[in-house]
Amino acid sequence: MDYFAYFGIDRRFSLDTADLRRRFVARSRDFHPDLHQQGLKALQEKVEAWSAFNNQAYHTLSDFHRRLAYILELEGCMPEEGQARLPADFLAEVMEWQEILGEQTTSAEDLDEVMAQIDHLQDSLRKEIQPFMDRYDDGQSSDLSVIRDYFLKTRYLERIRKSHPSL
Repeated sequence: MDYFAYFGIDRRFSLDTADLRRRFVARSRDFHPDLHQQGLKALQEKVEAWSAFNNQAYHTLSDFHRRLAYILELEGCMPEEGQARLPADFLAEVMEWQEILGEQTTSAEDLDEVMAQIDHLQDSLRKEIQPFMDRYDDGQSSDLSVIRDYFLKTRYLERIRKSHPSL
């Protein structure tokens, strides 16, 4: 069962996270393993499985980037691991930042500048894809490859941040 159907909500990039949380908490009460300790072992195992599913569904849908990846997977738009192709101009820009970050003598000012450039690029990318996400959310035809490219680019940028703790 897909996570959106499980919580009884429409498949959307933008969600009311407070409503999602309420639905999660209600389901948590139904499937909390502590409430079924006196039941049969088979029932306990089923409840534990549903509880784990409930938690996974909530954690996926409550996080924007996880939700984005999940929708793209449901729509069959995510490339297999290692098959993603990013535009050459994006990679060239990122390589330049990685060279700066890889230098032993990189100053605090250079690090701040790279961080500002990454932040600016992420903001620009988000603004570019927002109309595509809005069309999808409104049930209109939307080019999901644009959203997929956004996801892949931001995932790449997050890897840079994680590989450089100073960022």
